[in-house]
Amino acid sequence: MVLPICVATLSGPSAQMLRAVYKDNVLVMGNVTKYSPNLADINGQLVPSLSAYVNKGMVSLVDEVSGDVSKATGANRVRLSDKHNGGHPVISVALDRYNELKRTNAIITPKDGASRFDIPHSIVDVSYNSNGEPVYNIAWAELRPEHILTILCCYGTFYQPVGSAGYFKRMMSALHSDRSEARHGPDWITQSVQAKHEPAKTLAGQRMDDKDTIIL
Repeated sequence: MVLPICVATLSGPSAQMLRAVYKDNVLVMGNVTKYSPNLADINGQLVPSLSAYVNKGMVSLVDEVSGDVSKATGANRVRLSDKHNGGHPVISVALDRYNELKRTNAIITPKDGASRFDIPHSIVDVSYNSNGEPVYNIAWAELRPEHILTILCCYGTFYQPVGSAGYFKRMMSALHSDRSEARHGPDWITQSVQAKHEPAKTLAGQRMDDKDTIIL
């Protein structure tokens, strides 16, 4: 399985975007692209780039308050304080995933300043109330943009809501194998990887003789 991911955050002194690929249960993160926090630069540079990745069917997540970039690109707005399925905060679910990937050596952080993407355990402290329900205490001040990008990438490995642009892209790819999105991943995925996941040809729906016999 090859799952291309694109994440962006507007938190911090600059807007940042990062592409990743989740292949054979290993998450590989690319280098960060930084943008000026100026609105004109975000609309003129980040939005067109992110829109292109959304149109390729990549799982695209944006950490932002307003939702303006998400609306302009078709990406999914995700705040770390949002509730995931089951009521747990996105950040706690994503960090569980991050810790799992770390334990199994299944996450490769960017080569450029790799240590900046390592997330300390102190960011999330879990306690339990009198009903035995978990209470998550988040040290929000310790979160850097690199942490947010890492968390979003981990969350993206299992985030694909029905109705998103990526969902429809994959659905249409399944219906029309000759237009598979497998060939439209990040440009740094090798051609051999793309070819490996190219869907097999099918004869279904083709007329076989003059009596209108069709393969089902």
